[in-house]
Amino acid sequence: TNPFLSAGSGLEVGFDVHEFVGGPGRDVDTAGWVVDQTFRWGRALAAERERGNRNPYFLYLHFMEPHLDYRPPREFWSEEALAYDGPLDGSSRKLHRKIRSGTPFSAQDLAFLHAVYRGEVASLDSELRRLEAGLRELGLWNEETIFVLTADHGEQIGEHGEFEHGHVHVENVHVPLLIGAPGAPPHAVQ
Repeated sequence: TNPFLSAGSGLEVGFDVHEFVGGPGRDVDTAGWVVDQTFRWGRALAAERERGNRNPYFLYLHFMEPHLDYRPPREFWSEEALAYDGPLDGSSRKLHRKIRSGTPFSAQDLAFLHAVYRGEVASLDSELRRLEAGLRELGLWNEETIFVLTADHGEQIGEHGEFEHGHVHVENVHVPLLIGAPGAPPHAVQ
């Protein structure tokens, strides 16, 4: 759903299929939407496999969460986020308006932004679990599957007096890299 990766970006080079599934509207640029579209693709691939096509496949998904706008589904809003009654709503529009006003961010403003950011992380975690379960059900996630998860950047939420990800600070460059492969023992590197 990242518009920077749509057709013409160069990412499509070398792929048999490249599909940009984002667009205008709240529901078509969410992790849930990406997972739903992946299942549409997965059902077609599973049907091919039923007909004997056992070619390996490479699937690249790019989720925008967690990212401004911080707008997790309501079930991922913490009590702290729900109780907030300040000028922010998780949107970039209101965040940038507050920055331009020159009014300092209160502890409650920053706590709210952190809370809705954590809600986006929790929502994405939930969708990744749904993705794995759905691909397993389709027979497309098995003992041969290699899974790689990473992020293109982190987010600053007031650290160093900055927001979003336009600076080279640890909050922006310290990103996860998870690799799951057949026979690979669990191992963590910090």
